[in-house]
Amino acid sequence: MRKAKNPIYCADFETTSYQQYMVEGQTRVYLWKLMGVDNFIDQLGIDMESFINFIKSLGSCDIYFHNLSFDGEFILWYLLENGYYYDEDLFDEQTFKSIIDETGSIYSITIKFNDKCIIELKCSYKLFPKSISDIGKLVGIEKLNETHDYNEIKNYHSIEELPEEEIKYITNDVRIMVELIKYLQAKGVKGITMSSSAYKNWLQDKYQLCKHQMKKDTNEEIVEIVRKSYRGGITKVNQKYAGLEFNDVISFDVNSLYPSVMYENPMPIGEGKIYKSVEEGRKDNRHLFIVVAFVQYAKVRNGQHAFIGNTSGFSYARKYSYDDVLENKMLYLWLDEFRLFELVYDAQYEILKVVGWKKAEYVFKDYIDRWYDVKKNAKNDVERSLAKLMLNSLYGKFGMNDSRMTKIPVEIDDNIIYRVEENNTTYYYKEVASYITSMARCKLASFMNRCGDNFLYCDTDSVYYIGHEIPDLFKDVVDEKKLGYWKYEGHYTRFKALKAKCYLKQLDNGKIERRIAGCPQECAELINFDNFKAGLKLNNAKKCKKKVKGGIVISNTDFTINI
Repeated sequence: MRKAKNPIYCADFETTSYQQYMVEGQTRVYLWKLMGVDNFIDQLGIDMESFINFIKSLGSCDIYFHNLSFDGEFILWYLLENGYYYDEDLFDEQTFKSIIDETGSIYSITIKFNDKCIIELKCSYKLFPKSISDIGKLVGIEKLNETHDYNEIKNYHSIEELPEEEIKYITNDVRIMVELIKYLQAKGVKGITMSSSAYKNWLQDKYQLCKHQMKKDTNEEIVEIVRKSYRGGITKVNQKYAGLEFNDVISFDVNSLYPSVMYENPMPIGEGKIYKSVEEGRKDNRHLFIVVAFVQYAKVRNGQHAFIGNTSGFSYARKYSYDDVLENKMLYLWLDEFRLFELVYDAQYEILKVVGWKKAEYVFKDYIDRWYDVKKNAKNDVERSLAKLMLNSLYGKFGMNDSRMTKIPVEIDDNIIYRVEENNTTYYYKEVASYITSMARCKLASFMNRCGDNFLYCDTDSVYYIGHEIPDLFKDVVDEKKLGYWKYEGHYTRFKALKAKCYLKQLDNGKIERRIAGCPQECAELINFDNFKAGLKLNNAKKCKKKVKGGIVISNTDFTINI
């Protein structure tokens, strides 16, 4: 008999301030709200004890928090403080398990109260990575203006003491979540993350291909070569223009960069094979190649722009650095990107080996046709946004590591103490992710190098060009709607970039848009063209999260632009 679907709920916490933590020595939940997605349950409470007791009464169910990495810390603290312990198998009552990555990001927490009450807490942000404010606009419920005083002491002894404004605020946020989860459930989006949901959707049509032709290579040398070839997008400022302001700039974005690459190109399949040359591989019916080369010396040609980065992968601490000169460097590039390297750089190199794969056509065509059609004919904003996420999230699943570090919460002291374990998980055929990102870089780098000295800035799928009108040399690749073509985005009367992911631009209507990595909105509003420079320090302008006894507190810290 098929297992009945668990009821679904959405919940949110309000928690005490940093100032209150300094007085009491522990932070805590002072208000919680829970609402049913597929039923009419609507409950409010003022502490963690009442929250746990209430969800026990619900029986087995799923509960979404929009920021489980925050709210989940309070739940984990309560569980460990009250005798619950970690058990991956949930064999006994009062046990729990979790999925927490090495950065401390919480994907899920599953609690077993008893055999009839096993509750999984999930993170809706990881399923639909947009803010509550943005989701509210999509589902037609405007997020209320936040009047929360982060310094106020909150000591409520009953629900009746709660200010009406606080109840309205948390209720509105949870209502927005409920409408989102209702919609996602109706569309069959049920994974822990958007990329896992996209992958499951694609797999419905391509299960046999995946099962037989997308297995981990048995040659460990090839596995390592593929790993080293996998890099992110190109993000850089033209160094001779860094810190300078320009008053006539236009920008272009690719129409769905990653989906277009997936749509236009065949994909590698099967096991790779090592050859001495591409020609040798082609004689053996191989069509897609990674070139492994040692570069003794390479220098970017005049009028061209470096696109070979100094780092690889997708590390959270990734630095965006592109030197005009390369010395004694190993390259692991798919053939198209290697050919582009030969065009852009004047280089002395030796090809050590190549790895060749067979190819499959139309691997993603049906999937992209389906979701591109949904996007084009969307009846509302949430449907259009979902389609864009489904289109852009799939490729990343193939890049997941099959060996990951996870954090296991084991006990509490002044903080939660974790045990770090290495887990082997499903292999998702990284060859595909590596090839897709390589072809995406080729598209960006080719356009960037058409710009010549007018190239100002780029980020993954966008390029900023010094000038007022679209040059004739771009017109063969510019189209507002065609998949994979470059779309004219707009004109800016002021533009200034200090480094990758750190720039200001002023639209023709006078509005200033700020893109400064690590700088939240409330902090960014303090930055303008006059003070936007290397070394800018804003004292206590940025809110930061600090793990403490009981959970997490939000305090203020300085924000500095470091170059």
